Amino acid sequence: MYFCTKYFNTKYFYTEYFYSMYFSDEYFYAEYFYTCTSTICTSTQSTSTYVLLHRVLLHVYFDSMYFYTEYFYTEYFYSMYFYTEYFSAEYFYAKYFYTEYFYNEYFDSMYFYAEYFYIEYFDSLYFYTEYFYSMYLYTEYFSAEYFYAEYFYTEYFYTEYFYTEYFDSMYFYGEYFYGEYFYTEYFYTEYFYTMYFYTEYFSAEYFYAEYFYTEYFYTEYFDSMYFYAEYFYTKYFYNEYFDSLYFHSEYFYTEYFNTMYIYTEYFDSILNVGFEELLLNQRDSSLPLQIICDAAHIISNVEAKWPGSVHDARIYRESNLSNRLQHGEFDGLLLGDRGYPCQPRLLAPYPDPGPQHNFNRAHCRTRARVEMTIGLLKARFQCLRHLRVTPERACDIIVACVVLHNIATIRGEQHPALQIDDADDDPIHLPAIQDGRTVRDTICNNHFRI
Repeated sequence: MYFCTKYFNTKYFYTEYFYSMYFSDEYFYAEYFYTCTSTICTSTQSTSTYVLLHRVLLHVYFDSMYFYTEYFYTEYFYSMYFYTEYFSAEYFYAKYFYTEYFYNEYFDSMYFYAEYFYIEYFDSLYFYTEYFYSMYLYTEYFSAEYFYAEYFYTEYFYTEYFYTEYFDSMYFYGEYFYGEYFYTEYFYTEYFYTMYFYTEYFSAEYFYAEYFYTEYFYTEYFDSMYFYAEYFYTKYFYNEYFDSLYFHSEYFYTEYFNTMYIYTEYFDSILNVGFEELLLNQRDSSLPLQIICDAAHIISNVEAKWPGSVHDARIYRESNLSNRLQHGEFDGLLLGDRGYPCQPRLLAPYPDPGPQHNFNRAHCRTRARVEMTIGLLKARFQCLRHLRVTPERACDIIVACVVLHNIATIRGEQHPALQIDDADDDPIHLPAIQDGRTVRDTICNNHFRI
């Protein structure tokens, strides 16, 4: 009923039945810890009720200053109170892990696996694991000053309060992510995926993700001093208050973007889909621009004569430049966004990149020059943001501003602060662009092979 020891050391610990109402030891060491049937169940009465289960490890109170094992395996782990100053396990496996209170100052495990992970209160000063897997993860309070996992996977993640000063994970995957309060000073992951992301309050001083994907993103309050994502994708983006001092994304795509309040000192997106419609809110009254420039921000071609309802593909198809390219008057290739068709002389990114991720990344970074040029043009001539003239007059003003911009660029005048808010349209799929896809595939296979 009572297990207490100051020093426990064994290379191999095996028992078919392990029972203890109170487990306490200052130092626990075992290279292999395995139990087939270890059970305990207590009631509030003076007597205890024992329930035999198969391959179960149950503790009412788990207290250990130092716990170390190379292999920890149990199908069912239950503890009302789990406390340890130092917990280390190279391999940790539990199909069902339940504890009302989980606290440890140092948690280290190379492999952590639990199909069902339930904790009412999770508090850890240092949590480290190379592989973290859980089909169901639930906690009312999650706090960790330092959380690190190279691979983090869970199908369902729920927490009412999420707090961590440092969160680092190379791969973060969760089909359902829910948290009423999400706060972290430093959040880093190379791959972040969740089908449903919901939080009433989102705060992160530093948020970094190379790949961020979610079909539904909802938050009532979004606050981030620094938000960076090379690839940000969500079908539905909604929040009542959006506040970010620095927001950067090389690829920002959303089918639905709705927010009551937006504040940001710096918003930078190389591919920004849906944001221009939010700013203008009336595409029929806007005037889309088709601009071609070089690496020095000098504009060599501009199309400014179509209403906002016209697709980018049609603007390009009926332009003089398209005909001249088809007749072979120019050498080289043009890079267009997802709204343009893929042709032998006009390459668009892959709509759903898999192995072609490196090609799309190089494509985005190269095409960033035209986005920067458009940002410089709008920053240099503020009138282009809201032209209160007829469409015919607006076309003349735009062309005049382009000419003046080229003169200023050639003379080496100082660039104004960038204002990048361009938007891509939906990708185009036409039978006539098969040759363009062949050219794109050839370039991808020859220069961007993984």
